[in-house]
Amino acid sequence: MEKRLFIGFLVSKKISKVVPLLKTTMSQKEINSFKWLSGKNIHLTISFLGNINDDMVTELISRLKKNIRQNMFEIEIQDTGAFPSNKHPNVLWLGISKGELEIIKLRKQINNSLKS
Repeated sequence: MEKRLFIGFLVSKKISKVVPLLKTTMSQKEINSFKWLSGKNIHLTISFLGNINDDMVTELISRLKKNIRQNMFEIEIQDTGAFPSNKHPNVLWLGISKGELEIIKLRKQINNSLKS
């Protein structure tokens, strides 16, 4: 059996507070078209892994724990958007300005860890 996996990190409560602000800019129809995550589930996706066999999950977690250093860094939100499109949104995203280089570095560490 397979699971659809991604690697992500929970964000601080400050970022989580953006969700209610986003809702104030939307119509009721737009608000109702989304399944909203609670603040504690809002995350920063670093890498989408796709469908992974259940047998590989433990090994992937082990590699990541061994090779990835957890670093704290600040991020700032620059813009917002949706995909697959703004007219037919399924997912809202927040663009990041400050912290972008740290995220890129972390993603490279993750990809290298998964290749080894």
